[in-house]
Amino acid sequence: MSIECGYCIEDNHAHSFKLIDIKYTKDTTTYMFKSNISECKMYNTPSTIINHINKELIKNRTVEENRFNSRINFKYWYWEIDFKNTSFKHYTAYNTIITLSKWIANSIEARNLIEIKISNCNFMISPLLLVAKLYLPSNIKIIY
Repeated sequence: MSIECGYCIEDNHAHSFKLIDIKYTKDTTTYMFKSNISECKMYNTPSTIINHINKELIKNRTVEENRFNSRINFKYWYWEIDFKNTSFKHYTAYNTIITLSKWIANSIEARNLIEIKISNCNFMISPLLLVAKLYLPSNIKIIY
């Protein structure tokens, strides 16, 4: 299985989910990913977004396992979702929100997500957050 997203190889603006920081402690590695919604052309195709995120999580875990020559405790990851420069079309993507939230709740790869930070939040995002909270596990903190 390739660990690169085929859509992003063709168009680097297909998705937006990038590693922006890694923090190491003695027992765990914590990853911070960021998505800029306005830069994502495929914002309303949840299956391709999930595929992209899975590949990024697997790729980064594999790098850590190779770096330390052992299974590491890939315990936590954080996700910042930035709504800067988004438009009305982004606020109507309810199917994407529902599908991603259900995937996070049930996915082995996403199980270690502990926090979602919403940047550049506005009143149009509130309904999306309410929908997401219906499906996300209660242990995931949403900050906005």
